[in-house]
Amino acid sequence: MKEYIISISVATITASLADIIAPENWRKYIRIMLGFLILSVLISPIAKLKNIEIPQIEPTNSESETTLNNTIQKEFEKNIAEDIKTRVKDEFGADITATVYVTLNEKEKISGVNKITISGKRISENIVNRLKEVYGCEDIQIKHK
Repeated sequence: MKEYIISISVATITASLADIIAPENWRKYIRIMLGFLILSVLISPIAKLKNIEIPQIEPTNSESETTLNNTIQKEFEKNIAEDIKTRVKDEFGADITATVYVTLNEKEKISGVNKITISGKRISENIVNRLKEVYGCEDIQIKHK
């Protein structure tokens, strides 16, 4: 019984955290999946009594995982580029465009900003230094328009 209560608690806390962290446009899908997770935790003792096996969900296709990681990486790079554009506009009044490349670790997870390429007019050393400070990236290339 103790394990059952712990399982319900962990599933509920995980669901709450995922709901808080999830982007607004993904929340309804995440809530559906988490609802299934909580239901499976709640039903598991009944399934054990009836000797019904609930299949374990495991990722089986590494290609789909790689595709998902690439999509996340591209979206992350796009978001950082937009943040750079907004930050430079707000702090320095300069209109620029940015291209960002992130570094992946050995587990294919994003570990930091590897390279930033900015282009535009009025790009000063202060802008470059600020980007180095904020994003921790030493490789910042400038292309003047």
